[in-house]
Amino acid sequence: MMYYFWIVLFLGVQLFCLGLLWVSCFPGALTDVEWSLILPLYWLLTTPLGILILLLAFGFVIWSRRRWSQIRPPAESLPKRQPRRFLKQLVVVTCLVLFLTSILIRINLPQTIAFSLSRPAFDAFIADEAKLVKLCRDLLKPQLGIYRIKDCDIDSQGGIYLQTGWHGFLFNSAAYGFVHRPNPHGSERFGKDIYEYHPVVEDWYWFRASQDW
Repeated sequence: MMYYFWIVLFLGVQLFCLGLLWVSCFPGALTDVEWSLILPLYWLLTTPLGILILLLAFGFVIWSRRRWSQIRPPAESLPKRQPRRFLKQLVVVTCLVLFLTSILIRINLPQTIAFSLSRPAFDAFIADEAKLVKLCRDLLKPQLGIYRIKDCDIDSQGGIYLQTGWHGFLFNSAAYGFVHRPNPHGSERFGKDIYEYHPVVEDWYWFRASQDW
C-alpha cells in the first residue's frame, strides 16, 4: 500500500511541476498559485479544526504502516528488487523535474517561449491603430495567441499596455500583462501605482502595476 502511495505522490509532484510551467507562461499567475498554497497551509496550522485534520492524517499514516506490516506476505515471497529499483528511478526523475522546473521558472523561459509564439498576434494587433483604440475605449477582450487581453492603455509616450490579468490576494493584488516600449512612469489607466518592468523579447516587457499602500 505504501509503495503505491509513494508512486502516486511522486507522479503527482511531476504533474504539479508541469502545471507550474504552464501557469508561469502568464504574467503574475504564479502569485495566485502561491496564495492558493499558503492560505490552506496557514489555515491548517493556525485553526483548531486544521490542527485536528493534520493529527488525524498523521494518525492514519501510522495506522496504515502498522496495518500493512501485519498483513503483508512473508519477506521471501515479495519481489524486492524490481519495485525498489523502479521507486528509486522515480525519485531521481522527480528530483530532476523539480530542479529543472525551478531553473526554467527562475529564468522565465516558459513565458518567453509562449510569448514568442504569440508575438505575431501581438505585433499585428498593435500595428492596427483603429483596432487598438477601439479595444482601449470599449474594453473588448481579444485573444492574442494563448493570452486573453483584459484591458489596454496607451501612455503619453506611446507605450502600449495590454493587461492579461489581475493576480494576488486583497491588498497584495496587482495588474499584470505585457507592454510594448513602456513609459517608466506607467500608464494613466492603472493610476499612480508602482510599476515593475521585466524584459521578455526585444521591445516587449511584462509589467506589474501594484497599489502603493
